[in-house]
Amino acid sequence: MKYLSAYILLLVCLFFTSHVMARQQQQDPTGLNQEIDYHIDKLGDATLELRMKMNAMQWQGFKASSVASNPTIFKRDMERQMASYIIDDVKTNLNESDRTSLTTLKARSLAQYKGKGLWEVKLDMKNPNVTKVSDNCYLLTGNLISGGTLIHQLQKLFLPDGASDIKQDTDTFGNAIITYKLDVEPAAINLFAIAGIVCIIAGAAFLLIQIRRSRSFAPPARAIG
Repeated sequence: MKYLSAYILLLVCLFFTSHVMARQQQQDPTGLNQEIDYHIDKLGDATLELRMKMNAMQWQGFKASSVASNPTIFKRDMERQMASYIIDDVKTNLNESDRTSLTTLKARSLAQYKGKGLWEVKLDMKNPNVTKVSDNCYLLTGNLISGGTLIHQLQKLFLPDGASDIKQDTDTFGNAIITYKLDVEPAAINLFAIAGIVCIIAGAAFLLIQIRRSRSFAPPARAIG
């Protein structure tokens, strides 16, 4: 399974593909800020939002990258890098007035269900700086170096409503994980669907009975000749 940072690393690599951005890295090595939000629902699926604020030269380089110029290629690369997820609704919106971008996507099973109401989110980080913002929101701060450029990141992890017993722990490889408890609600029973199935079965049984009755009362066939 690829973890939360797989999203970020791929987006950053795509972001720095243009020559304009490469020149900007040498002139302003700390000129990029990222904010990443992960909204996890009760099924463990997640919606990711990546926001970036850029200066003029960075903006031109970003618009030339596949993230902004070719969403189809970007989605294909995302699916290739994250083959263990089903990726949907990849969108990138650009705001020329303040040179910001917003990339959103949906990924299924970002949180893994471990049984007995226990869920796990892998962070793929060692000793991250995690701050509790609210009962179901946690802030992770850090920096990422890409192509010699230091990128400041603020990541917010929003757990589903009703999550409890939230803990930060480590897996067998020493990477940080966040676990929480959330009861898995059984699928709602659609009474109308059940009633429809019952009616279909009853109708088929009634038709079968009528066919058998008509055969039992049918006159015997006459011999020819």
